[in-house]
Amino acid sequence: MSTYYILIPLALVILVLMFKGGSKSKDKPLPTPKPLPRSPRWLFFGPNGITGSPTSQGSGYTFDFLNHAGDRPRYVIGPPPPPMVVGQTLTMAYNITGSGFVAQEHPEQVASTSLYIQGQGDISNIGVRWWSQKALPLVAGGGNFSVLLDPLQWINAEGQHDPVAFAKAIGNPAYVGNTFGSENGRGHGVYATQPSEFTLISMGVQR
Repeated sequence: MSTYYILIPLALVILVLMFKGGSKSKDKPLPTPKPLPRSPRWLFFGPNGITGSPTSQGSGYTFDFLNHAGDRPRYVIGPPPPPMVVGQTLTMAYNITGSGFVAQEHPEQVASTSLYIQGQGDISNIGVRWWSQKALPLVAGGGNFSVLLDPLQWINAEGQHDPVAFAKAIGNPAYVGNTFGSENGRGHGVYATQPSEFTLISMGVQR
């Protein structure tokens, strides 16, 4: 079993998103191209576009949660691994400190983070963005969060499974990363009422 870790690109290109609540993920994008800054390994983005970058830490990143609702963290994206195929596993090694995590749009739901894959193409196309159906609740602790690249374990922006579109997206990925929110808004943001930190130690694909 070999692991392909995410590499640092010279430049990144991403599309601006806007967010709309709904079942499962339900994140509705604006299909407007927006160039990203050069160099950062990981970037925050949300409905107002790029909102900065977390602090680089090894091959991963770390950041402190805001203590109020805001534009970050919503999505954190990084450069992709080589083309992936169904049957592999995407794994995130992480550490969380603190408490009081609140999902911005649905505070009655468990605040969580989901693995995220974005294929090439216009993100107004429902088959381009994918979230792990299984989400990781935000509680203090650390470990590995792994999800099999199986179309029945990933959902699109409408909370649906689509084996053909999923295979196409992972076979030609634009970005991978993770998003913060809750079941009914996977990338709609999280804040914390107590000092809290999220660290992504590494993210990779296992064959």
